[in-house]
Amino acid sequence: MERELLVADSFRTRTHSFTGETEARGMELHVSRFIDAVEEAVAGEIPFEDLAGWLTDFFEAAGEDIAAGGDGFPRFELWRTAAGDLELACAIRPLPELGETLALISVDHATARVTPWRKGPNISRYAVLNREVGAEALFVSEDGLAIEGATTSLLAWNPTTGHGHFLPGAGERRPEGRIVSVTEILVRVIAEEDEATVSFGEAPILARELHEYEVWAVNALHGIRVVTSVDGVPTQAAQHERLARFRKALDQTWQPV
Repeated sequence: MERELLVADSFRTRTHSFTGETEARGMELHVSRFIDAVEEAVAGEIPFEDLAGWLTDFFEAAGEDIAAGGDGFPRFELWRTAAGDLELACAIRPLPELGETLALISVDHATARVTPWRKGPNISRYAVLNREVGAEALFVSEDGLAIEGATTSLLAWNPTTGHGHFLPGAGERRPEGRIVSVTEILVRVIAEEDEATVSFGEAPILARELHEYEVWAVNALHGIRVVTSVDGVPTQAAQHERLARFRKALDQTWQPV
């Protein structure tokens, strides 16, 4: 039996230019999502009281390591070791190169997806898939609906009506489900408070029609990136004033680790 990654939760950190403190966007949400996923993954194996204490001790130690790490891309991890034991870890990783745009290539939703609503088990598979397609893999349901990117949640803006929406299925325990994105949650709050946003919600979109929208891909590492094409077909041009406004608002969500 090989070591198996059961749960993971990664986030970008930076050093505040004035205070010198290490910060992350939506840190409390990342911690909460990791706890929920760990509880699901180990259900029936560890009594709740023991699990709570185990996680508390882990976060205290991890917080110190992350705070000392400065700019980076740390990751909370739950592993099942080769011996079958459960092990919590915090990987302190350097900050990868950041980008502002990406392209999407459609793949079947069943490709390499195990418990797709939980972040962790699919990470290595998704990385291989992205390398194979030479872009961000876009998972598509049997009905042709766009689900999510391999590392991103997708936000589509209708260029005619100004309506913006995320794709449904976050957290659903089914093959077509997807990750509950922390950055998506932050962007939803921004949209609700943004006076210039006409309307906002979620709705299904066929992958083959996604190019008819202005599409954003959001995640904890890059924040908001503009999707330039879907399966080689250019998407609608980004409304730069709105994009800048949302990026500025997202930049206000950094909080000390």
